[in-house]
Amino acid sequence: MTGQILSYAALLPDGSFGTTFHNAGNAVTYGLEWSGNYKVSSWYKMNGSVTGFQYKLDNQIEKGNNQDGFSWFAKVNAFVTLPRD
Repeated sequence: MTGQILSYAALLPDGSFGTTFHNAGNAVTYGLEWSGNYKVSSWYKMNGSVTGFQYKLDNQIEKGNNQDGFSWFAKVNAFVTLPRD
């Protein structure tokens, strides 16, 4: 994706910091998500998911300060059905 907008902070001549937004360059993000359900018994169910994605930024503001990384997240939920009595 071109035109990635990022906030940019800089030290001003008077010693204070100023923040603005700049077109930082090109960014690419892609990922994958997997989820599933499992019925353990008639009263107990589980589901879960795993997500992972890669991020790459070609920073045009600060040459040599390109960013890339991998992030992932996983979760499991359990559901118990209580009797009506």
